[in-house]
Amino acid sequence: MKKLLLLLFFAILTIGCSMISKDEESKVTNSKKAIEANSKPEVRQMILTSSDETAQSDQHRLYILNNTSFTPHIEVDNDFPWQNTYRLFFFIDYKQVNVTKSGKVQPYIEVDLQARKKIKFDDISINNLKEGRHDFLLFLVRNPNKPLKKDEFIPTEALHLSRRSTLIVKKDIPPQLHFSKLENKIPNSNDSKSIPFISYQPTESLREALGVIDKSKSNEVWLNFPTPVINKNYALIALLNDRQIKLETPFITSNTNGTTSVPLPVQGFKHNDNLIIGVIERPFEKGEDNKGSLLEPWTPTYTNKITIK
Repeated sequence: MKKLLLLLFFAILTIGCSMISKDEESKVTNSKKAIEANSKPEVRQMILTSSDETAQSDQHRLYILNNTSFTPHIEVDNDFPWQNTYRLFFFIDYKQVNVTKSGKVQPYIEVDLQARKKIKFDDISINNLKEGRHDFLLFLVRNPNKPLKKDEFIPTEALHLSRRSTLIVKKDIPPQLHFSKLENKIPNSNDSKSIPFISYQPTESLREALGVIDKSKSNEVWLNFPTPVINKNYALIALLNDRQIKLETPFITSNTNGTTSVPLPVQGFKHNDNLIIGVIERPFEKGEDNKGSLLEPWTPTYTNKITIK
């Protein structure tokens, strides 16, 4: 009898320990799941799409138009967990152009988008296009009115997005342009970087990239960008806040297989102005042929966020 009671006691004790262990295990498992859920990276991105029925393929790199107006379908997606302001610019042949939206002519489109929201535009048109071949560039800037408070490097991917395509208006007539060959300001090098950047002196070192330009240090800065192939053509565009500014040499042919440096005067810029410069390789060369087959890619690149002090 005493043995039976003893066995019964150990049986109850074993069941109790087992139940406590499972309960504690459940708590640990749930805590672990909560930690894993909180540690998952949150999507933070902006998306820009452009399409039109005149596109020659689903890549939408080439549009063939029978008239002098172009009304693409444009979508801006704010896939961030917070609200953002976006400014959308339009360039034809690397010149900022006005667009017509709902009957109103304006130099750009600006929208505020709440977290995880998107907007579609089907009423924006570019009019009075001349016959021939044109480069069309859509350029999107996130929070364009916010200046940098300190000299820091914020990469272009966090702020800028663009879509480049070719418009053929009635006839495929390439424009005739003059491309400048600049004297190389730094020794030739194979150490070409992947993005353009601004510095106080010509350099190929991305460590010298400026986020804030202090005009008290210099009235002139330098745009440095990679030119890994000799005799390749480039187009340059520059935006100060909401307008394009004129560059002395907007079209350049590389004469070095390293880094090309271009001077930029800044004495006319004001405190808290935001500057953006884009470098577009192979301007006016088509990204796909008339049958929709892709040709050599030509992705535009842009500087990091830059503010004038």
